[in-house]
Amino acid sequence: MAKDKRSGTTATVSARKTTSPKTRGAPLRRRPTGSGLAGVLSVCLLCSGAASLALEAVWMRELRLAFGSTTLATSTILVAYMLGLGTGGWMGGWLAQWARRPLAAYGWLEATVGVYALAVPWLVHTIVSQLQPHLADAGFWVGSGARFFATLVVLLLPTVAMGATLPVVVRTLAGTHGRVGQATALLYAANTFGAVVGVFAATFWLLPSWGLRGSNILAAMLDILVGVLVIAWAHRVGVEHPPADTAPEEVAQRATIPGGVRHTWVPLLAYSAVGFSALAYEVCWTRALASVFGSSTYAFGTMLGTFLVGIAAGSFAVRRHVDRFAAPTYAAACATLALGVASLATLKILFLLPDWFPWCFLWLGATYSAAMGSSVLLALLALLPPTLILGALFPLLVRVVHTHGAAAARSVSRVYLFNTIGSAFGAFAAAFLLLPWLGLERTLWALISLNAATAILLLLWQREHRGMQWMAPLGSAAAVLTAFVWLGGARIDPAALTRGVFRFPISEIDVGVAPAPLSGPLEGELLYYRDGWNATVSVHRIVGELSLRVNGKADASTRGDLPTQVLLGHLGYLFRPDAAEVAIVGLASGITAGSAALHPSSRIDLIEIEPAMVEASRFFDELNHQPLDQPHVRLVLEDARAYLAAKRAAYDLIVSEPSNPWMAGPANLFTREFFQLAARALRPGGLLVQWVQLYAMPPEAVASIFQALRESFPYVYGFAPGHGDTDLLLVASREAWNFADWPGWDRLPPPARADLVRAGVFDSDDVRALLYLTPEGVAELAAKTPVANSDDNLFVEFLGPQALYADPTGPPNWEQIDAQADKVAHFWQAALPPEAREGPAAGNALGELALAYLRREARAVARALVQRAEQLEGGPLVRAAKAQLDLDADETNPEQLSQLAAVLREAVSASPQSYSARYLLAKVEYDRQEHLRALAHIESGLQLRPGDLRLRRLRLQALLGVGRGAEAWEEAQALLASRLRDRDLDLYWDAAQAAAQTGRDQNVVELVREYLAHYPDSPEQWGALADALSRLGDATGAAQARRNAEQAKRNFLLALHMQARRIALLGAREEAIARLQNIVFLDPDYVLARQDLQRLQSGRNLEL
Repeated sequence: MAKDKRSGTTATVSARKTTSPKTRGAPLRRRPTGSGLAGVLSVCLLCSGAASLALEAVWMRELRLAFGSTTLATSTILVAYMLGLGTGGWMGGWLAQWARRPLAAYGWLEATVGVYALAVPWLVHTIVSQLQPHLADAGFWVGSGARFFATLVVLLLPTVAMGATLPVVVRTLAGTHGRVGQATALLYAANTFGAVVGVFAATFWLLPSWGLRGSNILAAMLDILVGVLVIAWAHRVGVEHPPADTAPEEVAQRATIPGGVRHTWVPLLAYSAVGFSALAYEVCWTRALASVFGSSTYAFGTMLGTFLVGIAAGSFAVRRHVDRFAAPTYAAACATLALGVASLATLKILFLLPDWFPWCFLWLGATYSAAMGSSVLLALLALLPPTLILGALFPLLVRVVHTHGAAAARSVSRVYLFNTIGSAFGAFAAAFLLLPWLGLERTLWALISLNAATAILLLLWQREHRGMQWMAPLGSAAAVLTAFVWLGGARIDPAALTRGVFRFPISEIDVGVAPAPLSGPLEGELLYYRDGWNATVSVHRIVGELSLRVNGKADASTRGDLPTQVLLGHLGYLFRPDAAEVAIVGLASGITAGSAALHPSSRIDLIEIEPAMVEASRFFDELNHQPLDQPHVRLVLEDARAYLAAKRAAYDLIVSEPSNPWMAGPANLFTREFFQLAARALRPGGLLVQWVQLYAMPPEAVASIFQALRESFPYVYGFAPGHGDTDLLLVASREAWNFADWPGWDRLPPPARADLVRAGVFDSDDVRALLYLTPEGVAELAAKTPVANSDDNLFVEFLGPQALYADPTGPPNWEQIDAQADKVAHFWQAALPPEAREGPAAGNALGELALAYLRREARAVARALVQRAEQLEGGPLVRAAKAQLDLDADETNPEQLSQLAAVLREAVSASPQSYSARYLLAKVEYDRQEHLRALAHIESGLQLRPGDLRLRRLRLQALLGVGRGAEAWEEAQALLASRLRDRDLDLYWDAAQAAAQTGRDQNVVELVREYLAHYPDSPEQWGALADALSRLGDATGAAQARRNAEQAKRNFLLALHMQARRIALLGAREEAIARLQNIVFLDPDYVLARQDLQRLQSGRNLEL
């Protein structure tokens, strides 16, 4: 026996010779001390952990781009990836046991990962290009198996090498001092801390700055560098045969284990269950946190990084204690039960975060950085307790297995293998089975119960503490935890996670003042909630408006989004009425698909990634024409990108309406590569209709999408439902259009024309006035971007989220669009017949179109048209348009209204067939309170266009103005039977007034209540309801309506006060003071507002 001076323990000298024939007689090289070796290996594992996570982020993205972002595809990829890691862990134990120089073996493993990583993008492209055409129509199991084996082929070698590193390194370090638990804890912590660095580096620096290829190269080079340095260091140290990895005190301790050394299948299976619950927890927690922090790549990176921080910290914290546990299995059972308790606490905290996030956001400065900082802090608060325990459990289970007879490396490899297998299936089961079947709440209950059951399993297996004084408390605690969870103690309100507080955090802050609820109408109601495969989908009714949300973010609504959804369904058919095969990307509310289905000559493939969206869309059946019930509509539940990638010349028209381009997943449908796939899927002459948001999108991001689109479609036209709208609709073609291709209103099916009313489109002029960008204008805007948005540079995906908390981007985007107005005017002049492009006739034609643009508030294009028309010596119509432009500067000036009326009379006299001039004249006369004159012009206009809904709507208002109630009621009934009722909710109030003029009090009650369902804070309407109810003898209802009328007046001031307080919180003191002064002016007796005003004027902060 010999004394090891470094550790102070007695060590058995190995009988194996320390020199080989080749080295006999050579000078002995000094082996590094245990602490020095631990430090160096920790740094190496930290670097390799960072590289590995960066590579994982790149490879998973590459494979999702190829196979799709569905849960099935992602889970299949993940299972294959983790199977490689687990296999590597098992092989690493064998390699570490038999390798003469395990340190050098570790270096070669790192170098292998780095070298192979350089070829992964090429391998993915090569294999996928051969496989993809066969996946679109493959069956469920065939497609899943193909994705699994393709991923396995690509990633098996590097993942095996990654998995093998930890057992090899633990063997190297444990051989210096024999403390396997401590070595495992330290190295596992270092590797996981490296993973944290890799996640944050990839999310916030590598991917945004270097793109996919650059990030892959940099991470690969880091792995190669670590490998080369370790190989060189191993050669310099010259250790061929590491000393025994089991210290004598470990051997002695094994001899005293109650029951002796036993097989470790039970603790290994238990830890596999822990791995299952860990990854299932991660999936559930990420889903919940995405509803609070948003679904951007930044948010997901922050959540994953925070999860790994806890694991790394837990492993590091336990490193000095894990080898000192006299009863490691009992300790593991206690820790597993503690994991369940901590996860219960996390469940409760998660549903409080929607209230905490806005305040944290405000505290950190109310910027994009504040949003990210709030995400990190709150995620740590919620996830740190359970993740600390998860981190501590790995070295603890290694200690259990090692104590029962396995060598150090084999202990690590077995624990790693079982944990990885459990983790892979936990991620798959949570996303694909548990969440869709049980929902988020019950899935978390099941996982907490699994932790309790696993603790009981370990408790029954262990022999360290068999007395009832040890077993009874732990068993009772597990039973109590399970009962508490399933008997209602863990119940939560799912609506809390559907608020989407990340979008407008300040508006979610309770400042102590808010409008009071009114008696009767519901101001908010959760109609549907489902945790689906890919996202959480909910449907809400908020003051009469239906809203569909995905992970808390509104994706469709029946008010603000309605014109865009309707127009998307029809726009492509305006230019390709003969489209026979159509693909629509995204179901959402179903309104776009339903509008498209009104063109019965086409067959539509409706591609939707989330099955829960199908159920949610049913709540919009009154507005969406029920597209899923149409025989020529086929639902395809698949990732749109993966599905279209397998199609060649299959469609005449593709309508792409995904969610926002700043969100992870949908961002893949706005890149150069997606547009290339769409182009290949289109037949000659086919069109792509692409939705692009203008809100929360900097102009350079919009231009980047333009540039990406133009690379596949040289001819891109930009349309919008109205000037200043938040949505832009792009129609892209590979061939130049002839002007004869421009749509004719009469070519549309009658149901389609009736439906377009909901988008404010009533005739051919309205269709033309939707155009805001020509191909030349799109090209000029596209040239302003530094890059075309692509799968590699991810430009929009990483730039877009930063705009969520910056100044509004709508105005600067429209400023750039308006700068292209002259190109639109030139386009329309060139669209005139060759013989009519010059002279007064051309001027009048452009003047007529200018009036149509003015109806949509598009003053920039109207002005450009007027300028060209003036050069052509246009007549009265041009002067009318110019007068209208001048009026817009001061709409309340009666003298200007009179001058405009005079100009319009001249225009109507000179061009009696001009619908635009006659409608505008009728509108001006109505605004001047000249209702009889307005009616005369309306009747003349209806002779030109019988049944025109826009004129009939104005006629209803004019009839009410002159007291012709019977005619007004008849007109109101006809208008309410049209689709105009979906767009113009004021129609219900005007109809109620017509009913009142004719003594139809019951109709008044019904119509006013319909109006109040959408606009509850309307004192005048509540008063009218009270009067009608009183006449009907309902004194109780009338009294309640009058109380609501008074409260609605009060709510107006309360809403202003609430806004003033929120503005003050943001530091805009002067603006808050101005608003409070206005409130005090309106109500001098409003004491609280006066007190707030005095505090701010004296330089003090508000007390909330």
